[in-house]
Amino acid sequence: MPSAFTLRAMTPDDSAALATLTEQSPDGGAVAFRPRFHLPAYQVYGLRHGDVVGVVAEANGAAGLVGAAHVSFGECQFEGHPRRYALLSALMVHPDYRRQGIAAALAQWRIERAMERSGADTILLADIQAGNVGSIANAKKWASQIAGKVVTSPVPMRTKPPRVEDGITVRAAKPEELETIAENLNSFYRDYNFYQPTTAEQLQAWLQETPFATPIHHYLVAVDRAGRLLAGMSIQEEGRLMSLYIEKVPLLISLLNTFMHVIPADHEMRNLHAEQLWFAAGQLEAARQLWQTVRWEWRDRGSSVFCHYDPRSPIPQVLQAPAWMPATSTSIALRSDTPMSAARLIYPLV
Repeated sequence: MPSAFTLRAMTPDDSAALATLTEQSPDGGAVAFRPRFHLPAYQVYGLRHGDVVGVVAEANGAAGLVGAAHVSFGECQFEGHPRRYALLSALMVHPDYRRQGIAAALAQWRIERAMERSGADTILLADIQAGNVGSIANAKKWASQIAGKVVTSPVPMRTKPPRVEDGITVRAAKPEELETIAENLNSFYRDYNFYQPTTAEQLQAWLQETPFATPIHHYLVAVDRAGRLLAGMSIQEEGRLMSLYIEKVPLLISLLNTFMHVIPADHEMRNLHAEQLWFAAGQLEAARQLWQTVRWEWRDRGSSVFCHYDPRSPIPQVLQAPAWMPATSTSIALRSDTPMSAARLIYPLV
């Protein structure tokens, strides 16, 4: 029998119940996983997604939450113009309460809040993992388009040092370099859909954001002997906030993992999240050295380096991940008054 349920805004006091619900409700895509929070869940959502609001579902007779979701807000480039967006994320419903309209109600709550907050012309979007039939069916109720492809590649840490390119040094960015880094990022991703143009001030604020006595956000650069910036990449120590417990994977990925060791023996991935990767013209090797250096020198800080990217972009040339490396992919469910062009590259919003 369907249960009566109610929705309300998520609060910090929901953190314990959210952690329990998350444990009970792994993602339904080809790779089934669930987060394990190392800080209160509500706090982790804010640290990972910035400007975010959440909704929870409660049902008659249920001891805890039976559903939850959140939406984060920002501004991005879309089809050559600045647009406000609302990213719909982390919708989950307890397995015992599915097919009762809870997912649709959670989705509608987020859409209504997005319209109230940012206006009727706000772009709505959600990332849907390949194989998640339920999420695709739910997205078709509100999306005008489901398209694009973003690859999520967890690359394991190195077990021995990489080859070092003569004359290139990898180090943390200096405060006085943030303006140039922002300019390079904005130029590199100038024509990408969903890229969020940044400033030195925004980068500095992000670097200073941490719930601990030590930073969790870092920006690394590759420089030449003269100190010129050749490439850059941001790193979030996501594994200190939450880890991903892998419930199950397709047989092929399981077999590949025997050799690649992407998924640790305890099935708990402690990821370093890499974003904002760019390189100057002709400096692909510098970007590769930056990437490989992180995989080696940061090996004690995580089990893998996680990167999301459009497979048509230059990023796969930097990662050089073998074709058989275990990876997942997502499509983008989108509601917009302007269709998303198939030709434009995508900057992942996660």
